[in-house]
Amino acid sequence: MNQTMIVSGMLLSYVVDFLLKDLPGEWAWRLMLGMAAVPALILFLGVLRLPESPRFLLRNGDEAAAHRVLTYIRKDPSEIDAELKSIKETADKEAKANSKASWSTLFSSKYRYLVIAGVGVAAFQQFQGANAIFYYIPLIVQKATGQAASSNLMWPIIQGIILVIGSLVYMWIAEKFNRRSLLMIGGTVMGLSFILPAIINMMMPHMNPMTIVVFLCIYVAFYSATWAPLTWVLVGEIFPLAIRGRASGLASSFNWIGSWLVGLLFPIMTANMPQEAVFAIFGVICLLGVLFIKTRVPETRGHTLEEIEAAGTKHSHK
Repeated sequence: MNQTMIVSGMLLSYVVDFLLKDLPGEWAWRLMLGMAAVPALILFLGVLRLPESPRFLLRNGDEAAAHRVLTYIRKDPSEIDAELKSIKETADKEAKANSKASWSTLFSSKYRYLVIAGVGVAAFQQFQGANAIFYYIPLIVQKATGQAASSNLMWPIIQGIILVIGSLVYMWIAEKFNRRSLLMIGGTVMGLSFILPAIINMMMPHMNPMTIVVFLCIYVAFYSATWAPLTWVLVGEIFPLAIRGRASGLASSFNWIGSWLVGLLFPIMTANMPQEAVFAIFGVICLLGVLFIKTRVPETRGHTLEEIEAAGTKHSHK
């Protein structure tokens, strides 16, 4: 659901950009940025009415408030009491675990395997090049067809629609297939979607320039149904309580570093080499990601935190 809301917001922003494209240049970008304040204001007003989570309230000693918040979503008093007890027990376990954890704990032999797995998946999600498409699709189409980027603002909307549909597909298949299987299938198709246009262009130098855009649409479809949501599902499932906070933060940091590097380097790369070659590089990274999943990432679907931790410990001692 989180992924669906994110990509729905992206789609809405693409539609707004398209509607503003015929305004004078000095007004279009000002209105584009100014209208982003509207959802921010709605969010601000909504947060004023948002209660703290029962978990937060219990950790700060306010059991009465935690009980009151749970009554908003639970009607059976016995169910509320049982949930409060469960939250307390988990919070106590986390507090004890976090008091013993440090940054060096992340890379101890006990946890190193799981930390590398979670952080690696988060990093690969960005280095596979998805944001190069989301940031620069009008320029990609411009380079492929020779049309001005401002004439290609319908393409982000098409990508946005594919993203939303892909996130809905994932919600449907999420618990039907193993995490590793979906990531490997998605990564393989994504890699081929980048590499095949380069191969076709070598064999048929006069191929239709829109071929690469069609393959990018296939990439986006599989990315939005696998790597986009599954990365954060896996990061949320793979780290034991003792390292969860720091390890999740490290994974998120590497994800944003990847996003920054892709956004920074993609225009430079396309300015200095054929577009097909640039995407072929991303394709190779996608396939390396598949190899990483196969060799370095444990399955988390249907396993408890304790089982995942035991699997990581066992692997570390091999």
